[in-house]
Amino acid sequence: MITGRAPDVSVKILHALRNGEPPVQARLDLHGRLRDEAVRGMARFVAAARGRGARAALVIHGRGHNSEAGASVLRPAIWQWLSSPAAARAGVLAFASARPRDGGAGATVMLLRR
Repeated sequence: MITGRAPDVSVKILHALRNGEPPVQARLDLHGRLRDEAVRGMARFVAAARGRGARAALVIHGRGHNSEAGASVLRPAIWQWLSSPAAARAGVLAFASARPRDGGAGATVMLLRR
């Protein structure tokens, strides 16, 4: 499980995000994409979701079970991007592993700046 938040985002808001509040309004499925392609697409996805007024977005990266490397490739790459200044510039305020019904360890939910 992973979580992260900007300094001005309260722990209470992060807990709400982990519990499904606000509801997911945008989804990106990265299954089958190459690592670099997936990471490059994150900023575009966040910008498009924010442009549509989405407050929460879900990125489905999978767990790596079908990866040629035998381990997750996309998940750590996406988590690294989410922890970077690039994600903050794109408008990501907080992120957490998704609830089991939303993909669990195979997906990450993000809280987006308004």
